[in-house]
Order: sequence, then C-alpha cells, then structure tokens
Amino acid sequence: EATSQNFDLEIYESPIATIDPVQIQNCVIGTENLTIQTNIISGESPYQYAWSGPNSFSSVIDEPTIFSINSSDAGTYTLMVTDDNGCISNPVSVEVEISDALPIPIISSTGHVCEGGEFMLSIDPYSGNNVNYEWFFEGNFVESGSPELIIEPASVAMTGNYTVKVTAQGCETTSALFHQVVYPNPEASINNIPALLCTDGTQTINLSANVSNGQAP
Repeated sequence: EATSQNFDLEIYESPIATIDPVQIQNCVIGTENLTIQTNIISGESPYQYAWSGPNSFSSVIDEPTIFSINSSDAGTYTLMVTDDNGCISNPVSVEVEISDALPIPIISSTGHVCEGGEFMLSIDPYSGNNVNYEWFFEGNFVESGSPELIIEPASVAMTGNYTVKVTAQGCETTSALFHQVVYPNPEASINNIPALLCTDGTQTINLSANVSNGQAP
C-alpha cells in the first residue's frame, strides 16, 4: 500500500471590480473631458485592465479619460480586470449619457424697411421635444413660441439689435446680435408762394420744397 504526499491546493480569490456612477453630461460643446473611476475590491495586485466601449473605445489603464466628448461617446463602457495571479473578474459596466449642446441660431431678415412697412426675422427651426423660442430687442423680451418674429407696422424706434434664445432638450443657446434698420420716411413741405396780382402772362413762379428725414439723394 502506498500513500501520496500531502498536496496543498491554493485557490485564489478573483478580483472584483466596481465602476462609480457617471454623472449625466448634458449640453456638451466638445471641449469637456470625462474620467471613469473604478475600484478593485479583491484579487492580487498589480492588475491589468481591459476597457471597451462606444466608438471602438478601448483602454488598459485603471481610470481612463475620454477627451473632447460628444453624444457619439454615449453608451455602455465595460471593464474586465486580471490580477497578478491570472484571475479574471466578471465584466462590469456603466452607462454614460451625453447630449450635445444646441447649435447657435443665426438670424436672417427680410431686409431693412421704411417705417410703416413690415420686416421678419427668422432662424432655422430646431427639432426635438419642448422647443421654445424667445425673441429680444435690445435685451428686452418681445415674444416667444416661434422661430419667426414679424414686426408690422415697423417704426423707427424698432431699429436696433435683436437676439433669439432657443431652449430644447434641457439645453439653451442664444444667437449673436442682429442689427435691424427701420428707415424714417421723408417728409416734404412746399414753401409758400406769394400771390401774383394782375399778371400779364410773362411772370414765372418758382416752386421750392423742404425735405426732412429720409436718406439723400
């Protein structure tokens, strides 16, 4: 009868990885960076990291940073960790939500007008839910609800700078100043002509007028 020697079997504990929740990134403009933070609870260091995610994202560092984020970087990021014993963690994932900022609206006009006329300022409409437009003149609210602002009849006092603020999907953006001109109408008056008495048909009459406002010539 033969008896084997004692054999010690060591079972290593696999690493357990966790990922901290990622704050929702709203209205990003493409200059922001996002770092995903992790924790390793067990296993034997040093660890090797294997990340995967949207846009063919991959990384081998513990807390990777995604630079210049935009909505295409949104999605599920998954991490697997291998410890010094060669044990591999279960995959763990985090959902990253990113929304892009709204494009800046550009105001166009039907053109400068004379007082009493009509002009319309407009921007391209925005898509999505809960879209609102707010128009301002010299910083003062005019009206809301439409990508178009119609002024009729126009007065000279309406010459100045207009802006529009757009709100949609929890983001907002404001246009650059747009300068709209309303021209004053010219005003003409005819000078008085003294009465001509007992004319013999050889006299001439000179007519003259005074013009104010408007634009010469």
